[in-house]
Amino acid sequence: MSDFVWGICMNFHEKIYLLRKERGETQTQTANGAGITLRQWQRFESGEQKPGFDVLIPIADHFEVSLDYLTGRSDRREIDGKLVGEKVEKHDRILQTYACTAQRAR
Repeated sequence: MSDFVWGICMNFHEKIYLLRKERGETQTQTANGAGITLRQWQRFESGEQKPGFDVLIPIADHFEVSLDYLTGRSDRREIDGKLVGEKVEKHDRILQTYACTAQRAR
């Protein structure tokens, strides 16, 4: 499954969950890294709430991805034409596994 398909079928909360898992962080570590409260992060990751612009930017910065990638406007996690982060390939494998599982469940 290509990254493009992920941009279409993955919800924001699923994407941030997988990004957090990719980094091997707890919810507390991610919330601290993005400068938000743990409860805010939990609401975002569970899909109860979506962040505003003031929070999206620190989350994108924390994960080193573009806002377009984070919000599903792009299937590429590039910033200024460069792929960022050390674990892009691992992330893509996780996404592909999750996509296959999610598609079968529907």
